[in-house]
Amino acid sequence: MKLEQIHIDIVRNATDDFNPFHDPHRWQNIQGNPFGGLIALGFQLAALALDRVSNFRKANNEASLPLDRGLHFSNYQFTFASAVTAGAELAVQVRKTANNIDSKGELSNRVSVKQDGKLALIGTRRDTFKPLAQAGDVPSFPAKLSEQPDRAFLGDSGFFLKRKYLMTSNGKSFCAGCFIPQHHYFDELAERVFFPPSFILSLVSCPLLERAHKEGHDFESSLYVYTSHHFSFDKRVQRELKSNDRLHLLVGSPSETGGGEGRGHTTVQHACYGIVDDDRLLFSGSVGLAGLRDILVARSSSA
Repeated sequence: MKLEQIHIDIVRNATDDFNPFHDPHRWQNIQGNPFGGLIALGFQLAALALDRVSNFRKANNEASLPLDRGLHFSNYQFTFASAVTAGAELAVQVRKTANNIDSKGELSNRVSVKQDGKLALIGTRRDTFKPLAQAGDVPSFPAKLSEQPDRAFLGDSGFFLKRKYLMTSNGKSFCAGCFIPQHHYFDELAERVFFPPSFILSLVSCPLLERAHKEGHDFESSLYVYTSHHFSFDKRVQRELKSNDRLHLLVGSPSETGGGEGRGHTTVQHACYGIVDDDRLLFSGSVGLAGLRDILVARSSSA
């Protein structure tokens, strides 16, 4: 699979991601940009990896195991090793499914994505009885989320709220940009509308960016990149989602986590929640970010 600019454009438009790293008219303005062009979205690579895990399980008659055994939560944990640039050849490797349902209550696969033979992403999908990504207690507010102002900080909670509507057109476009056949998830004649978890999670990128923009962050002089994703997704809620359903996306204040997972630079974590209109929790977890400048300094120091 060759990642082209069109794939990046499709995904950033489907998710309202306005990061300059993905913008063909702005990436040149990023100070100290070492990549020489556009780079893939982190959620784009995660979606590709997760789709290949699903395909692997289908091919090995394992796709129904989580539902059959009551493993209602899918847990996704990814570490980003390097950026993927437009024009790169991508390859995905999925390892054999580890069936530990009886001993650990878990079904899991490790997966990696490489660009031109170089590791870009490594991670795991685990299906479990209970969620593994603990972002803390879901915040409570005096009024329902549906009554809170959109694109706003919620009191002194530190959380920023962004509302998104699930649109089949965006879901289909997202699939196309991630090398995923859309008919796996959307087919009107078969009355199949099934929003992939990876698409729903990708909508987090917009409130992350909008939060930073409202705080006055300069995206071209001080840009952050993903170091990790860790989410737990409730498939029971997911199966009930329909086109035009509304999601309340909450992004918490950054918390410093130190040593960059062994890379020698500082990372920050943002707790993230996705809540449907009846206040049920769809997903929770966190994203890890590091400043591009810090990463480059750490790399040059270790070279």
